[in-house]
Amino acid sequence: MPTLSIIIPVYNAEQYLEACINSVLANNFKDYEIIVIDDGSKDGTGDLCDKLAEKHSNICVFHTQNQGLSAARNLGLDKAKGKFIGFVDADDVIAPDMFNDMVNSMTESVQLSMCDFHRCKREDISGILKTGSRTVFHLNQAETAKRICCGNVGPYVWNKLYIKEILDQNQIRFITNIYGAEDQFFNIDYILHCKKTAYIKKKMYGYIITEGSIMNSFRKNRVVDKHYISLPRAWRYTSEALRNISEEVVCFSQAKSAMFYQTVLRKLQNPDNAYINESIEYVKTHKKQLRLFKWGIKYYISALLLCANYKLWAKIFRYGMD
Repeated sequence: MPTLSIIIPVYNAEQYLEACINSVLANNFKDYEIIVIDDGSKDGTGDLCDKLAEKHSNICVFHTQNQGLSAARNLGLDKAKGKFIGFVDADDVIAPDMFNDMVNSMTESVQLSMCDFHRCKREDISGILKTGSRTVFHLNQAETAKRICCGNVGPYVWNKLYIKEILDQNQIRFITNIYGAEDQFFNIDYILHCKKTAYIKKKMYGYIITEGSIMNSFRKNRVVDKHYISLPRAWRYTSEALRNISEEVVCFSQAKSAMFYQTVLRKLQNPDNAYINESIEYVKTHKKQLRLFKWGIKYYISALLLCANYKLWAKIFRYGMD
């Protein structure tokens, strides 16, 4: 059995997949399997996956109908044989010592390992991810929650290492009917079973900014569809799940949720009355948290109008956008 299972979900990534796989194969840690899930790709990705598997005995490929990122990752989790689980997105790359450092940080008392990451364009990634010295900090549950939710590590799965036994015993999997916040729900569920974390203060994951990414599309598009209603609900879930762990994270998450409720409601193409009322009620109850953060002041002002007169708020913010 391999020590580590690296899950790579793939959809129409023919252009980038080989660079991703090569960066994983170049890792200093060698006791691993790569599980590639071809999620119904329509280009040459499926054939490329098979060619890579023929060339490298530690690559295992599964082809499925297109069911989305969460379902692909869940299949990878079900097929994984390793003690530890790592994730890499098909259009990203990693540093040669990333998994070696992360696996070595997973002592008997540590349930999670995480590292920093580079966020950059593809043309800027060359030479950034190199081997080098690292600093490891050990965090308790509250500190882990703060670092993931409020800090620079972020609520992502691709810069973390999990214990498969914890995932399986607690039935922690990705939610398949949401869009844009899958990682956050997954990580919050895991934090509840994580007493000690190894945080590696070193940028070892290369997150490549692409035009079609979920969050990039959300930021740029004036109008979005209903899939994005999971964003405020993810932060709402975070505040509720961590209420006995960190008051600071709960307050931050409530403010984030109140912010995202307004942002999604402003961009949502055809919000129904149920979602409008859900948004207004939550913002009304938690708008005071927005005043605690500099980025929240403008949302607090917006919240006052939203709670007082939705039609006027919609006229200004929904239909007044240029």
